Amino acid sequence: MKEVLRVTMLTSSFPRWRGDSAGAFLLCLAAELSKREVQVNVIAPHDDRSSFFEVWDNVRVFRHPYFFPLKYQKLCYSSGILINIKKKPALALQLPFLVMAQALFTLWGIKKAKTDLIHAHWSIPQGFSALLAQRVGGIPYVLSMHGSDVFALKRPFFNFLNRAIINHAGKCSANSGATREGAQLISGREDIEIIPMGVDTNVFKPVPGDKSRWDSRADEKIILFVGRLIEVKGLTYLLEALTKVFRVCPEARAVIVGSGPQKERLLALSKGLKLEKQVSFIGAIAQNELPAIYSAADVFVLPSVVSESGEREGLGVVLLEAMACGSPVIGTNTGGIPDIVKHEETCLIALERNPDDLADKILRILLEDELRGKLKRSALCFVRGNFSWSTIAAKFKKVYEGVLRKGL
Repeated sequence: MKEVLRVTMLTSSFPRWRGDSAGAFLLCLAAELSKREVQVNVIAPHDDRSSFFEVWDNVRVFRHPYFFPLKYQKLCYSSGILINIKKKPALALQLPFLVMAQALFTLWGIKKAKTDLIHAHWSIPQGFSALLAQRVGGIPYVLSMHGSDVFALKRPFFNFLNRAIINHAGKCSANSGATREGAQLISGREDIEIIPMGVDTNVFKPVPGDKSRWDSRADEKIILFVGRLIEVKGLTYLLEALTKVFRVCPEARAVIVGSGPQKERLLALSKGLKLEKQVSFIGAIAQNELPAIYSAADVFVLPSVVSESGEREGLGVVLLEAMACGSPVIGTNTGGIPDIVKHEETCLIALERNPDDLADKILRILLEDELRGKLKRSALCFVRGNFSWSTIAAKFKKVYEGVLRKGL
């Protein structure tokens, strides 16, 4: 019998209930690792609507409280820690409590689970907890960086902390080339490996699409966006592009799926551009509903930009999900997106912050049947061959084994 490897996974985002989209990719990774003789224990922040302990798909999930009364724990989840603080600066007061609670719970958890190795997702604050556990408990750690921990934390103190966390890790991974380059600039570390997050191709696959849920006719062409309504997603430029798209293709309609701090601003812009009859904002939806929505789309658009603060798209997992469901996609040459798509082969790349070019790319896919079919077929094969969770989990297990052989 093969020896089971015991890994404690640290994260600030993890599904709070079945079907929750928060950190869903980490549940997929943990569940796939559990099929490979890896026992995964997840430590994540508690939410007042979630349980403190559960077992899902052979993965043990521990959720630690970090503020009382519990109903006031609002720092994590929703739009993410950084954006939550921007919306409500008072939430920054909860940050020291989150860091302390996760660090203490990690020290308790690795001892209880007899952990062989820690896998920290995001360098701050999870990487800090892992570094502390390495120093106190002698447990090596692997660090996975997802973009916001590299691009959005630019102050000297965070750079100093990031440098220490990255350089003391047994191994570092980045979800894209852009994230790796950012981490290398901070740390000087050269051996950071690119391991993207994957897609559950058993869930995200072509299924019968149903346009009637949006009161759409079968002959209407659906332009779809899925994601948080934040600056880095570039939705302002999509709405501006739609004015041209609807003039040329009046039977088109746009569906915006997601929630976030820019919703009211985007609704006002849509009204100002007189798009409200052809643009629907339907809010966030359950993860298990997404395949049918992707499959119903005639084109999926992720018009990401580099924000004013320097934040950019870490990877663009929604592009992979849409591609896995057979939807032709459009992205921009920003952040980690170039790592997962190929212009004119698996997608079309539009110029960043350029509504005219974005509109032209959308119209090409809507009006050129041959191009649309080619992109769908190529993208589907590309995702299945390179981004299945089976492939990604195998890479991480190899990393774990390498770190344990090397030791601290």
